[in-house]
Amino acid sequence: MIGSFLSGKCLDVGCGIGDFVAYRQSTVGIDTNPYVVDFCRENGLEVHYYDGTGFPGDIGTFDSFLLDNVLEHIEDPNSLMMNINGHSRQHARLLVGVPCLAGYRADSDHKRFYDEVQLIKLLNDFGWREGKCMYVPAPSWCGRFLKINTLYIDARRA
Repeated sequence: MIGSFLSGKCLDVGCGIGDFVAYRQSTVGIDTNPYVVDFCRENGLEVHYYDGTGFPGDIGTFDSFLLDNVLEHIEDPNSLMMNINGHSRQHARLLVGVPCLAGYRADSDHKRFYDEVQLIKLLNDFGWREGKCMYVPAPSWCGRFLKINTLYIDARRA
């Protein structure tokens, strides 16, 4: 399902052990954890270490970006969003997933909660316009109880 929202060359930001990089062709991953970067590389995946400053590739390299359960771990997303903007092609797509309330509260590493309004505002502030908004696997109200419920927003570069 997630792959259907992304096109062309994709950057999986916070790719973890590289499941999506392995699943979808033309996808490159980045992560802040050097151990998972090494794991991915040992398994033949193109994954780069992200130190918070720059992305792999030239300006305008990527057609789409995936941030699946990443933003809530970042206190200040400005640098990340500016890197995404700098490396996105015209009319790029951005798919962002964040945990709903029960999932957010379940992890002490989460630093910032986003509801639908807050996430749309962040995207709009950086020049992204929301398209489809969805809750997976259940409707939005289930996020108060289900730790696995995730809000996804598919956005396009304005």
